[in-house]
Amino acid sequence: MSQIMKAFLGMFFILFLTAVSAGILSAYMQVVDAQDMHARMVDEVENSNFYPEVLKDCFAKADEAGCRLSVTLYRENRAERVCTSSSMIPSQTQDVESAKLELTFPFQVAFFGIRSEHTIWAYAR
Repeated sequence: MSQIMKAFLGMFFILFLTAVSAGILSAYMQVVDAQDMHARMVDEVENSNFYPEVLKDCFAKADEAGCRLSVTLYRENRAERVCTSSSMIPSQTQDVESAKLELTFPFQVAFFGIRSEHTIWAYAR
């Protein structure tokens, strides 16, 4: 009888650890995907020299992924402009010298019921 209890207890722990590991790996993949998307956005903005259409495309990609993007444009005269949607992007960006891209993405570990939002930010120069 004790062998049966030990076997079932062992199986329970194996299944429990499998479920926990799958939840943690899933959450890790969410973070890696968000970091990858953010790094690609920063590269695209830098390589396009802050071209407005590229910025609008970044907002579209963030929306498709279920994330929120905020772009702060820093002009040569030290003026700032915060854009939280593609409609707020100015049509002329020749005098922009850098931009701060903030990507807010949902983070969840379903097994534990953890749900929150995290923000990644970087500067494009």
